[in-house]
Amino acid sequence: YQSRYFAKNLDGEVFEISKRTEVSGGKIREDYYGLGMLKVLMKDCNGISSDFLEKEYKYTSNFIRIFRTYNSCVNSTLFEPAKVTIKPHLDLGVIVSPTITKLNLASSLKDASFDKDFSLGFGVFTSLFLPKVDENIRLVLEANYGKYSQYAYFSSGNTNNDLFVDYSSVKIPVFIRYSFDRFFFDAGIQTQFITNQNFRWRIETILQSNIYTDEGEVTPLTNRTTGYLAGFGLKQSILNHPVRTSIRFSQVQGLNHPNKPMFQNVELSISFQLN
Repeated sequence: YQSRYFAKNLDGEVFEISKRTEVSGGKIREDYYGLGMLKVLMKDCNGISSDFLEKEYKYTSNFIRIFRTYNSCVNSTLFEPAKVTIKPHLDLGVIVSPTITKLNLASSLKDASFDKDFSLGFGVFTSLFLPKVDENIRLVLEANYGKYSQYAYFSSGNTNNDLFVDYSSVKIPVFIRYSFDRFFFDAGIQTQFITNQNFRWRIETILQSNIYTDEGEVTPLTNRTTGYLAGFGLKQSILNHPVRTSIRFSQVQGLNHPNKPMFQNVELSISFQLN
């Protein structure tokens, strides 16, 4: 942040004495308007020389020593406020996220085509502000709970297959949020943890005029998979609390799983910041 400095005389007039820079002819130069103003305002103190003012003004980041010297010279009370510090802080809130999920499988289950599943997720989030980073950037961590339940029918050779998939998961995205005015963009990584799952693969084999029914073996989903997340949204205020609505797309895939399950999510995320 760019600091600004001011001086006030006995008549209550306020003058800005901040250091300034100007760009002229493709070059950056210092504007010492504030220095000239100090020389005029402090001319009633014989103990402050022009050389002293120039040295202190040019080579210090603030003017504390200048004002200490001047106030001592004119026997004026000196008040030094505490240094302003901007500390890191966390924003906390809750999330509701209507989500459309598409599951794709490979290998022996590549012919299983699932419909898009609609579910309602719930979660919490925390947003970290770091004062030494651009004020428009936040690091956001979320935890969202949701469920998936779908059925697929497919034929392969002389078999008919029914595949039932049910699972619940916790999605934990960690991403950077960049905001400008009321709009923002999100981009980061998403990790999905399977908390409970149930797969059932029923196989009907047709041999001549007979039908044989069997249960196929399905390798359980990997407990943890990681991918990416991206989205954009709009912030508004309700009852003095920030409310953010965003559209996000995420994809995670279990590359080490025999069926390489790919989870693709499109969600409408609605978050309410509590603090």
